[in-house]
Amino acid sequence: AASDVYKRQVKQAISSLPERCRVIFQMAKEDEMNHREIAEALNVKLCTVERQLLLAKAKIKESIKPFLEKF
Repeated sequence: AASDVYKRQVKQAISSLPERCRVIFQMAKEDEMNHREIAEALNVKLCTVERQLLLAKAKIKESIKPFLEKF
C-alpha cells in the first residue's frame, strides 16, 4: 500500500542523515527527549540540537517530496 511505501521512504531518509543529525533526530522523535535533554546527553549546545533538527526535517522533507508529488 502507499502508506507502506511512504513509511519505507521516511525510514530510508532518516537512515541517510549524517550520523549526528540522525542521532539527534531519533532522540527527539523516538526517545521523545526535549531539546535541552538531548543537548545535555550529548554535551552539545542547545542551538546545535535545534540546528540539527531543522536540518534533519529539511532533508527528510526533500527525500519524501517526490513520493508526495505522486499522490
